[in-house]
Amino acid sequence: MMATMNDFDRLNPADNGENGRSLPDGWEWSTLGVVTENFDGKRVPVKASNRETMNGEYPYYGASGIIDHVNDYLFDGDFLLIAEDGANLLSRSTPIAFQAHRKFWVNNHAHIIKTRNGMPLGFLEHYLNSLDLKFSVTGTAQPKLTQANLNKIPVPIPPLPEQERIVNRIDELFSDLEAGMAALERVQVGLKRYKASVLKAACEGKLFESREIENGELPEGWQRVTVGDVAISMKNGIYKPAEFYADDGIACLRMYNIEDGSIIWKDIKRMILTDDEIETYRLMPGDILVNRVNSRELVGKAAVIPDGLETLVYESKNIRLKINDELADSKFVNFCFGAFRQQYFNRNAQQVVGMASINQTQIAQMPIPLPPLDEQRRIVAEVERRLSVVGEVESAVEVGLVRAGRLRQAVLRSAFEGRL
Repeated sequence: MMATMNDFDRLNPADNGENGRSLPDGWEWSTLGVVTENFDGKRVPVKASNRETMNGEYPYYGASGIIDHVNDYLFDGDFLLIAEDGANLLSRSTPIAFQAHRKFWVNNHAHIIKTRNGMPLGFLEHYLNSLDLKFSVTGTAQPKLTQANLNKIPVPIPPLPEQERIVNRIDELFSDLEAGMAALERVQVGLKRYKASVLKAACEGKLFESREIENGELPEGWQRVTVGDVAISMKNGIYKPAEFYADDGIACLRMYNIEDGSIIWKDIKRMILTDDEIETYRLMPGDILVNRVNSRELVGKAAVIPDGLETLVYESKNIRLKINDELADSKFVNFCFGAFRQQYFNRNAQQVVGMASINQTQIAQMPIPLPPLDEQRRIVAEVERRLSVVGEVESAVEVGLVRAGRLRQAVLRSAFEGRL
């Protein structure tokens, strides 16, 4: 069964120009059902008696790769596995096709195929990972690529030596891309460590001091206090059932809006509230919003409310902390949360069903170092300067990683249009 141009258009609706439709001389169109042998009929459910979680000798594959190891196997050889169902068919969070070699087991969430006529597995793997399969996938809650639709997928077939050359060239380019992405990811890790070290140095009096300060020592004029010593008030946020949420309500900050010491304006929920409720739970510039319920590593994360935001309140998993500005700069106190909260709350948080929680008393008792107010402001200015530079580098790294992801698709597109 040969593929038609309509088949190709269905898979690649954006490719309606001549480059998307034509093939180089010597290439021809076929379909996946013709160029492969399907082994789905051999699949059987893995039995509990045959399976030891992560203790078996043989890989156990699902729709997105190895999910376990078992002590029995169904297949022995070189196969291509293709996601049969799962969100990755649409989101492409992982490749939809990958190779499995030697002895392994596979569940019924992936198709199992072998290529015919000497076609390298890598050729078909890269080709399938270049496609937008949304028009071949059925279902929304659980996307599925049926065997019938799988067999209809058009496949461009160059001569065998060209197939092998394409695979080698893609692998070479992907190796370079992966090395570049790994370098960028190392930069990300380094920047995260640097930010943590800046906050720690700032809150231990080591940012400006020329002399060596021993651990536990504070510079002259600094004192040890608690958050409660510099706070005017603390208040838990408001809880409302679902019917009080509406698109035209008052913006409400949730636990997800606190990230890396800052307020992140995303996925904002809105509530219908009375004027009294708005006044009671309103967040003002300079307030510190502290997350009181979260995973153990994230509970206690905090951020200062910046200037320029619309009227907003906060939900019940957060606590509003108002600071006495004659004693402390709220930004400096927030830096102390960033530097010390994880260690402090790891010891003090309550753990219930996978979530940790803290209360106002525990927040009030958190110890912090406190320099004179003018020194706090000088520290805040220097930390913000350094973190601003870090932010610019982080943005550049993120752009680089996105670009690398796009380059992968550009490489695949060029390869199967005969332009690599």
